[in-house]
Amino acid sequence: MNPKRYCLLSLWLVVFLGVGAALAADPDQEGPRTVQLRIAPAAQSVPVLRYRLQPGILDQRPGNGAQLYYRAAHALPDKFQEEIQGKIDSWRELPIEQLPRDQARKTLDQLHTALQEVKTASIRETCHWEMPLEEGFSMLLPSLNEFRSLARVLALQARLRIAEGELDEALASLQTGFTLGRDVGKGPTLIQGLVGVAIGGILLDEVEHFVQAPDSPNLYWALAALPSPYVNMQKSIELESTILPIQFPLLRQIDRSRLSVEQARELWNNMLRLFNVAGIEQPDAPMNLMAAGIVMVSYPEAKQTLIEQGRSPEEVEAMPAGQVVMIYQYQMYQHYMQSINKWFYVPYWEARDGLAKAGEQLKAHQQSLRNKMLGMPFLELLPALNRVYFLQARFQRRIAALECVEAIRMYAAGHGGALPGRLADIQEVPVPIDPLTGRDFPYRIEDGRAILEGPSVPGQPAKEGFRYEITVARGG
Repeated sequence: MNPKRYCLLSLWLVVFLGVGAALAADPDQEGPRTVQLRIAPAAQSVPVLRYRLQPGILDQRPGNGAQLYYRAAHALPDKFQEEIQGKIDSWRELPIEQLPRDQARKTLDQLHTALQEVKTASIRETCHWEMPLEEGFSMLLPSLNEFRSLARVLALQARLRIAEGELDEALASLQTGFTLGRDVGKGPTLIQGLVGVAIGGILLDEVEHFVQAPDSPNLYWALAALPSPYVNMQKSIELESTILPIQFPLLRQIDRSRLSVEQARELWNNMLRLFNVAGIEQPDAPMNLMAAGIVMVSYPEAKQTLIEQGRSPEEVEAMPAGQVVMIYQYQMYQHYMQSINKWFYVPYWEARDGLAKAGEQLKAHQQSLRNKMLGMPFLELLPALNRVYFLQARFQRRIAALECVEAIRMYAAGHGGALPGRLADIQEVPVPIDPLTGRDFPYRIEDGRAILEGPSVPGQPAKEGFRYEITVARGG
C-alpha cells in the first residue's frame, strides 16, 4: 500500500480546524467514560522492573527505525482500509470474552509482514524522521493514518493474546505499540505528536483489559517508566512558532533591512499562496488584489505602531508599504503565538487558566472584520494550541489513572483482597495525582466497589472525564 502524502498545512487544517475526530472523545458519549474493571490482586513483580512497556537497552538494535516504520506501513495490504480495518474496530468494541478468536487470528495472519516490520522498527536505538523543515508548510508528510492502522492491528494482537492467556506475548504487542506511538510522536510537527498520543491511547485501551486478566503481573512500574510526557510537544511548538521564517527567510530580517517593492510584493503573494497549498486555489491576479487590499487597510495603523515603537517617520515612510504591514502583522503573530506557547513550560493544571485567557484574547481580537483583515494571513495560521496541550495532558491522566489501579491491586494483594478505603491508605508505591487538575483523583468505596474518577475540567465537556468502577475478583 502506498501511504498518501499531505502537506503540513493541509494536515494542520484537518487536525486543528476539525480537532481530529480520532483524538476526541466518543462523539456519541455524553457523560464521563465509564469502565468496569474486575481486577485480581497483584503484588509488585520481582524484580520490580521485570515488565516494561518499551524495549530495554539490551533489547535494542543499532539503526534508525523511521524507514522501517515506513516499510511496515507499506506492508499493509491494499484492501486494509476497505475490508480489514472495520472488522478490527468492531472486534475492539466487543467485551474481550466475545472476541471471535479464530477470525481475529486469521486476520492477523494476513498482516504478518506488517507486524514483523513494525516490531523490527520498534527495537531500533533511534528514530529520526529527517524531514525537510526548510520547506515549511509545503513539507510533505507520510499519511499518518497508516501508523494509526498499525496501532489498531497491534491492539488486536494484544487483545487476542490476553484472551488466550498469553500474557508475556500480549506485553510484547503492547511494547511494540507504545514504542510506535512514542516514535511517531518524535516527529517535528504537532500533527505527528498528536497522532503519537492517539496511538498511545489505542494501546491503553488494551492495558485496561490486561490488568483484568487472571494472573496478570502488576504494571505499576511499567506504566511509571513510560516517558513523561509520553509525547513532548515543546519542540513541535517551537517549530510551529518558527515555521514561517523557515519557509520565508525574508521574514528573519523583515524588521532589520529595507525590502524592494518587488521583494515585498513577492513575499505577500507567497504568504497568501499558503492557502493554495491547502487546496484553496486562488489565481494570481485576485491574490495580488487581496494583498493590495490588506496593505491598504492596514498601512495607517501599522505605520503608527512602528513609529510608536521608536522608528523615525522618515525610516518607516522609506519602506515599501507592504513591508511596513508585514512587520506589523508578524509582530502581532509572534505576540499571540508566544502568549500561548509559554504555557507549555508549566504543568497543564497551572497552564489551563492562562491558556484559556490567551485563547479568549485572540478570539476577541478576531471578532471584528477589521481586525481579521489587519491580521490576515498570519493570525489565520495560529493552531489551536489550547486543545493540543489538553490532549497531551489527558493522555498522561490515563496513564496516571492506570497507575492508581495497579497501586490498588498491590494494596489488595497485601490486604487479603480488600480495597483501600482511601488512596492515602496505599503505602506500597506513590499514588500519582491527576495531571489535569494537579490534585488527587477522587476516590471512594460505594456498594463494595472502588470508584476512581477523573472529572472533566473547566472548558471541556463532561465526556472528557472518566469513571473506573473497580471490583476484586475473588480467588482469581
